[in-house]
Amino acid sequence: MTRDPYFPCLSPESAAPRNLPAAALLEELERELQQRRAYYPGRVEKGIMDREAAEQGIDLMQLLAEDVRVDVILDTMFADIPDGVTPPVEAWAPLQRQQEVAAALVKATNWADIIARLQQEITQRRHYYPIWVTKKTIDQATARAQLERIEAVHYRWWVLGHHFRADIADRDAWRSAWRDHASRFDPSSDRGAYRPVPRTVQYCGTAQFDHLEPGDPRAPWIRAEHYPAGPKLCPCGHHEGYHSSGHTCLFFRDCKCAGLPADSYTPREAFR
Repeated sequence: MTRDPYFPCLSPESAAPRNLPAAALLEELERELQQRRAYYPGRVEKGIMDREAAEQGIDLMQLLAEDVRVDVILDTMFADIPDGVTPPVEAWAPLQRQQEVAAALVKATNWADIIARLQQEITQRRHYYPIWVTKKTIDQATARAQLERIEAVHYRWWVLGHHFRADIADRDAWRSAWRDHASRFDPSSDRGAYRPVPRTVQYCGTAQFDHLEPGDPRAPWIRAEHYPAGPKLCPCGHHEGYHSSGHTCLFFRDCKCAGLPADSYTPREAFR
């Protein structure tokens, strides 16, 4: 996955991911799993697809399906039980078995790899679905439902940090990527929303931007006057207030900032 804090985890037309029932997500994952099992072997035989990539793609959908199935079982358990009443002991056995199945699959997979593959799948659907709708290969309602459901699965893992483990490879880089995304995405509502993406601008140092008011997409997250001894300057040419909590510059697309160095960062204690 490209560590881009602006990767749009939701399409404009998609429903709020937290409002989609687990049963709907499972239905989509099982549909995709069956499709991959049906078509991937043929693609491998024709040399269109690598066998290892095909197996990994199938394994991913099976993992995601088994993980969501835990929530489906849990929802079913409490569906017909009055509030405040606990299901009998024997009713928990299927849930515990499914949790063990899902946990084993998740443990054998890298969390970061799951995110990367989900984002790749979302990107492909966003590209091909409009084309297929135009060609009447798929209808608009079906395309939207399938896309918003896979986006909801990705939202669950990426935005909510589902199954994030401290032992994943490149952990710090992935935490930084998550923080950068979080600095632009407000998940407080059921759907969540992105804050304005900064426009491409021409600049010379930081002075011409320091007068901008909060809310302007070019304004710093922390203005210069809020630093007791003044803000420190990053080698990219923008002071530290233009860098997110993940140390990524607001203008990184233009200035090619490699991240705010440790010696260009004012510690929290200095603000007290």
